[in-house]
Amino acid sequence: MNKSTASKMILGLALASSIGLAGCSVGVSDEGQDNTQNAEQASTQQQGAQPEDGGSMTQESEPAESAEASAAASDEEQDSNAEGASSGDGVTADSLDSLASTTVRTQIGDDKDAALTVELLSVERKGELIEAIYGFTAKTDATNLTASVFELNDNSQFWPYLIDQKNLNRHSLVRKASDNAAKIKLMSNKRVTGKFVFPAPPQDVHEMDFQLWRGAEMAKDVKID
Repeated sequence: MNKSTASKMILGLALASSIGLAGCSVGVSDEGQDNTQNAEQASTQQQGAQPEDGGSMTQESEPAESAEASAAASDEEQDSNAEGASSGDGVTADSLDSLASTTVRTQIGDDKDAALTVELLSVERKGELIEAIYGFTAKTDATNLTASVFELNDNSQFWPYLIDQKNLNRHSLVRKASDNAAKIKLMSNKRVTGKFVFPAPPQDVHEMDFQLWRGAEMAKDVKID
């Protein structure tokens, strides 16, 4: 073999080897790029799904906790009424004497011959407000009573008012500071109470008339201080 032929063979082998290596490099690069794109797409899909799932779980869990807290608060209010200690200053309802009262005939539960006694138990001037404690006694033989003051008031809120006879002014209820009639649960032949707040009259007014129940006679000349 002459020198020219040997040189050509070496050059051919070198060229073939170079082409083979170049082909392998391109193949690895394409496959790697495809895998990277697939991984990025999968990651994006997972990241996109997490907020939706997480949001859904959060929206479901928060109302559940809120409902439980609301139920617990409602139970506490009912327990407080059941114990007769709703006057707000540690005085039980049973220990309060009635300043004025009225009794109205009404149906309570299945008892069509029942009656409701409404009492004004205490009145106190507190700065620019008048705070009054009302008592409600369902006189009935009905058992497992579930009715509230709201229901006995024709499914309406109990919003009594006061009259300042000296200045001929009517003082309406401060609703946000007063008890909700729907949460004042009645008990058979046992007094439960509610707190009701009104704007106070001028300092030179010392007596006011109190509405006890719709259609009933007003409690006249009740001392407020």
